[in-house]
Amino acid sequence: MFNFLRKKRTDKFLFDQIATIAGKIIVNSLKCARSLDSNFQSVTSYPLAPLVFSQITVEYLMLFIHLTDRVLFHLFGPKDRTQYIDLLVALISETLKGDSFSESFPKFRKTLDVKEKVRISPTMRNKADDYIIADVSIFMDTFFIDELNMRTIEYTKYKNIIPSGNNSPQGTLLWEFGKNISFIIYDHQNDTDTIKLSSEVAAKYYANIDVKTLLTKAT
Repeated sequence: MFNFLRKKRTDKFLFDQIATIAGKIIVNSLKCARSLDSNFQSVTSYPLAPLVFSQITVEYLMLFIHLTDRVLFHLFGPKDRTQYIDLLVALISETLKGDSFSESFPKFRKTLDVKEKVRISPTMRNKADDYIIADVSIFMDTFFIDELNMRTIEYTKYKNIIPSGNNSPQGTLLWEFGKNISFIIYDHQNDTDTIKLSSEVAAKYYANIDVKTLLTKAT
């Protein structure tokens, strides 16, 4: 009985940690898009189109979900990870659709801190204030799940996240991800500087989420 109760407490804590990770993924994905937007403006003197900004945000969401799934697989194995990755995806997609699904997860609301850190709005974004605004709700339907499944199949092919030693980055996860970002910004063109920046930004902001530490605390 005591083992059962201990497991119930562990499961609840783990669900709380997943909720925290979901909030951090949303916040840091938007920060990634803003970083690329700033770089684009420095080169062209124009901001990214609102739809492009939103598409980039969604690409980072999908990458960070996939990276988190790798950690879950490593810690819990292929069977037990399923409930946790399903919860993560549900929290992210339903929240960005404007659903109240997350209301039962106070840690998620605290981490996301919608009023102070990030605002999701159909008015796209407004750089006149300190908020990050992106209308990604249009992507958070069946399209998002289908696209996420496609990205999962694609990204699973890449064993290495970054190159080892002085090896070429081509064929590593973050480099190939960067190509997807470059395709969005430059209409299916490979821009090496954008690929490199996109992968560097992904590594930087995913490290901020500190997924492994949060999940290890729950095991």
